[in-house]
Formats: sequence, C-alpha cells, structure tokens
Amino acid sequence: GEYRYRVLAQNPNSDFGKIISINLLTNEKKIISLGHRNPQGLYFNDETNTLISTEHGPSGGDEINVLNFDSVNYQVTIPNYGWPQSSYGKHYYQKKKDSRLELSPLKKSHSKHGFIEPIKYFTPSVGISEIIGLPSNFNNIDENQYIVGTMGTGKKVKEGMLSLFYFIYDSKK
Repeated sequence: GEYRYRVLAQNPNSDFGKIISINLLTNEKKIISLGHRNPQGLYFNDETNTLISTEHGPSGGDEINVLNFDSVNYQVTIPNYGWPQSSYGKHYYQKKKDSRLELSPLKKSHSKHGFIEPIKYFTPSVGISEIIGLPSNFNNIDENQYIVGTMGTGKKVKEGMLSLFYFIYDSKK
C-alpha cells in the first residue's frame, strides 16, 4: 500500500502503492503494477496468466482489479490502477485543510484519465479481504470462478458487509 503517502503510489521510483514481483533466488524486484491504495488479497490464475487483486479504497471504492500478463509490455508501460488520482470512494476527512487532498482528487472514472478500471468496486466500502480461485469446472461451470471475503467497515455493519462474494470472470472479454 501507500501508507498515507498517497502521491508515492504514482511515483515509479517508490515501492509505495505498487504490486511487486520478487525473484527469491536473486532478490531482484520488478514493479508489476502501480496506483494501489491498500491491496488485501492476490490470486494468480496460471491458466489465464492473470493476477486478481482486492484493494481497500478510501471511504467507499473497495476494488477488484485484474492484471492480464499476456497483454502487458513492461518495456513500454507499467499497468496503472489510478490511486490517488481516481477512485470511486472519497477521502475520509475532506473538510480538513490538507495539501495531500489537492494532490489526490479522486476522479470517479479511471479510464477517462488513462488508468485501468476495476472489474468491480464497492460503494459503500465492504472491508474487502482475501480472494481465492475455485477449481476448474467447479459446479460444472467451465469459467474462472472466485470468492472474495469482506470484513465490514465502521461501527454500523450493513447488509453485504460481512459476506462472501462469488463471481465468474470471463478473461476473454
């Protein structure tokens, strides 16, 4: 995550706000995506060569993001998911005078500003957590199936906040 150093999530020279691949034999690291607020769960699907991540947004805007390694040319660009420029959430303390808020506008579209859209976002926040992939052909469905857990947020837990969400992702779309 970016640990409240929001603008570092867009700085390619910082590890804050990035998903990083580390070679355990050589200790070499490579940034595989940037623009993340607070990733919570990662699942790599080796059949589709995709990484699915769950991420806490600010007040609202928890996300599920997909990175397809077959469509990325790291020599040209690193996939960017937009934080702190774009989010479907809002800052917790918008009324405070804080210069970081000016640098973090949270535009409500990712793609209109050159970032990758989440495949799903939650407003209000659900306290998104781990993601797991289900076995191929689970329930006789020949698609990529996943379960995402949520932990709830705040003092008033609302319906759907303490849940398991099941979804099918068609990687060909």
